[in-house]
Order: sequence, then C-alpha cells, then structure tokens
Amino acid sequence: MGSNTGDFDARQTEAGPAVSLPRSPDAASRFPFLVLMALAIAAVHVLARVSAICTSANYDSLTYAVAAWRFYSPDALAADLVADKPAGQALLTGWCYRLWPGSPSRLALIPIESAFLLAGYVAFWHLARRLHGTRAASLQVAMLVLAFNAYNTLDDSTAGFNVNENYLLLPTLVAVLAHLAMPDGRRRALLRGLGLGLALSVKQTAVGLLVAFLIHGAIRACRSGPRRETVCSAAWTGAGLLLAVSPLVVVLAARDWLAPHLYGLAHLSAEHLEPPRPMLPPWIRIVPLVPIAWWLLVGAAARWGERSAGRSEQTGSSPESTGRSDAGSFLWIWLTMEVAVLAMLNRHSAHYYQPLVVPAALLTGTGLAWVVRSARSLPPVQRARVVRWSVLVTFALAMPTVMSFAVEFQRRWVGYDITREAGEFARRLADGSP
Repeated sequence: MGSNTGDFDARQTEAGPAVSLPRSPDAASRFPFLVLMALAIAAVHVLARVSAICTSANYDSLTYAVAAWRFYSPDALAADLVADKPAGQALLTGWCYRLWPGSPSRLALIPIESAFLLAGYVAFWHLARRLHGTRAASLQVAMLVLAFNAYNTLDDSTAGFNVNENYLLLPTLVAVLAHLAMPDGRRRALLRGLGLGLALSVKQTAVGLLVAFLIHGAIRACRSGPRRETVCSAAWTGAGLLLAVSPLVVVLAARDWLAPHLYGLAHLSAEHLEPPRPMLPPWIRIVPLVPIAWWLLVGAAARWGERSAGRSEQTGSSPESTGRSDAGSFLWIWLTMEVAVLAMLNRHSAHYYQPLVVPAALLTGTGLAWVVRSARSLPPVQRARVVRWSVLVTFALAMPTVMSFAVEFQRRWVGYDITREAGEFARRLADGSP
C-alpha cells in the first residue's frame, strides 16, 4: 500500500493483528491540506461549543454542573448525585470549581469539556491514520467533529453542553485504539479495560461498546487464539476496568453513598428502556450523517468492485488486509451495538446519537482510502483533482449542517446574557438535589 492509504505492519498477538503507523514520505505535500482541515475542525468546535452553551435549553447541562459542584462539597449528600447516571462525570469535572475564581456557574466547565473533546478528536485521528492513512484520516476527523457537535448543538429541546456523551468520546476511543492497534497483548488489554471502565463510570450506555468487545473477542479467539492467551487478555481487560472505576467506588464507599447510588442507578436505568420499535428518526437527526453515509456507500461499492475484479482473492491473505478486515468487522459490530442501544431507549434526544457517529465515521475510511489509493496511479494533476473533488463533495453534503451551525450561532449568541449564568446556577443549588 502507498503512504497515503496507510501501510500496515501487522503483527499477530494473542488478541489478533495490530496495525503500525503508516510511513508517509510526502508529508510536505500534505501540509496545506492538513492545515486546512485543522482550521475547519477548530472553527466547527468553537462554533458548536458557543452555540451549545448559549442555548436556552440548559436543564441537563445545569443538572450535571451542579452535581459536579456538590460532589466536591464537604456537606454533600448522596441525594446530590444525578440518580440515573453514574457519578464518574462529577468526579472528573467537579474539581474545576475549586480553581474557578468567581461565582460557580456552568462556565467553569468549559475548559475541561473542551479538553475531553479535543483529546477525543486526536485519539480518533490517531486511530484513523493507522487504519487508512493521513489524508483519509483528516477528512474522517472533519466528518466526526461536524456530526458529533451537530447532535448536541442543533437541537433546541435538549442541552448540548456538558452532557455525558461529550466525556465518553475520549475513553471509548482509547479503548478502541488499544483493541485495534496496540501490538502488546497485556498492555493492550489493560488500556482497553481502563478506557472502557472510565466510559462506564460516565454513562451506562457504554455497555454497547462492552458487548462489541465481547463479541469481537470471541471471534478473534475462534479464529486464532490459544485459550490461555485469550483468558489472560480478558483478565487484564477486567483488571483495567476495575482500576478505572476504583477511584469512584472508593469515594462513594467512603461517604456511604455506594449502595444507595447503585440501587438508584439500577432501578432508574431500567425505566429508560423499552422494546425497540421500527421507526425512522426525524430528518433533523439524519442530516448530520449524510456525508458519513455517502462515504460508507463509496466504501461498499469499492469492496464490491474489488470482489468482482477478483482482487480480494489476491490480497485477502496479506497481513495488512487481515488487519484491516479485523478492524472493519469490529467497527461494524460496534456500530450495530450503538444502534441497538439507541433503539432501546425510550427517549431519543439529539445527543443520544453521538456515540454511533464514532464507529460510523471510522468506517468511512474504507471509501476514502480507496479513492486515495486509486488516485496514486494517476498523474499529479489528476490526482490533485480527485482529492479536491472528494473534499468538495464531502463539504457539499455537509453544507446543510454547516449552515445550521452559522444560523444557530448567530441566533443564540445575540440573545445570550452571560450575567445570568451565576444566577441560574445559584437557583438550581437552592432547589435542592437533582
């Protein structure tokens, strides 16, 4: 494979093939493209965060912010926790109020939320680059950032700032990065467990990723693994998971909050579920996924074309093909699990769609890498034309979402009053437990 599509140095470990960093000799020619993508991603992130903060529907945002402030208060009670969510988000974010100079408000959490999101984008790019190369990964990150932020920005009915899904992005991607790309079995399993445990401590819907790991791990074991190495990998993952949740468990147990919190969490979580019903989501929920869906179709067409041409038989047993196939099968399992979790929830708030954006955006790499790989055989002028048109088509499909960002930013920013933040926070504190 050429440098633009990612060169796989696949090594067999007890949990399956791993993928090395691609070798990229033409980094200088990619620099302007990467700078353009970085600026676009930064602009979308800033506009989305401002729009999410300025929305009038801030109930969830305030609830989690107040719970985080109370978590670090010496006179806090178990009732101050958000009863239907794990308390991990409060533990991760509440310390920010001890550094905040003014009256407590949601604004104290802007840096920590952005830090989690930006680190999540970097983890996504790192994984996508290993799988499909730098050019494809850059477009994948742009599609991820646009769709991910759209789902907690463009809906006036729910808060989009400081919601659980914004803090789930980083730990889930760390777990997936370890699962798909780390070569050492023990280290990989431990880091996978740490990411998964942190995600589960933030929101229980991360169980979809846990199920995906279990299914894919069973598939890997059936294909290759000695039983002892498979059990060892599972044990190290379990150890990492327990290690990640142990700080929260220790704090809750020390305050005698653990039992009531777990009881309320189990009881209330069941109330959020219902039997899945076949139904199409509203159009506003589909629009952010249009560019991603396009590249999924391109990838499916590319795979069908390669099979028709007989290329899959020639390359199907190569290490890089095996590594990419293994990653692709996991991502499809993960996407299926996220769709299943969403279908079982009795509310379909916009930010509930964010977790399924991540595996879907990673799967777009198949189509993007095929275009880049095909362009490598063309003369430089035609190659540049192919890349330019790929970017333009993606941007055109994303235009409805981009325009919505601009409209929402202007509308919400004009009516926003920053002086209300401290007053709303104080009123929510006076109202008592969430």
